[in-house]
Amino acid sequence: MNITIVTGTINSFKTQRLLKIAKQQTHVDGYIAIKTMQENNVHSYYALRLKTHTTELLAMHENFYRNHFNNTLKHGPYYFNVDAFKTIEQVLVSLSNNDQIKTVIIDEIGQLEVQNKGFHHALQTVIKSHKNIVISVSKKHLKKVINHYQFDNPKIIE
Repeated sequence: MNITIVTGTINSFKTQRLLKIAKQQTHVDGYIAIKTMQENNVHSYYALRLKTHTTELLAMHENFYRNHFNNTLKHGPYYFNVDAFKTIEQVLVSLSNNDQIKTVIIDEIGQLEVQNKGFHHALQTVIKSHKNIVISVSKKHLKKVINHYQFDNPKIIE
């Protein structure tokens, strides 16, 4: 199992680097975050599955949120769709058990996961599967994430 962490500041093209890594490999699947904008403001984030190109509305900025989700988690200025996390977790667990998948990609691991929320349980399952893992982590959360998941000598890409 290899752990690769793509890191950088906000808007430093971490997601694009994950996509590049995904295109260079076979037997890879997972999720990346797609940011949608309204004028110059972040509107929402969708989770895009790499293999199927299906999306889940994952989060909305508080300025645009109008009770769109049945189950929510508020963190900073964002409302997160708890049901989307559950759906994505089910997929990631199935990828962990799929012998055809060698690498799992998860975009935007950070503060929620360090608090055992968000993708935390899914990431733990993928870690236990001993598959190669590629995640993105904001530079400001990098040390916390490495310590929380006890990653031993991960490959860091800045």
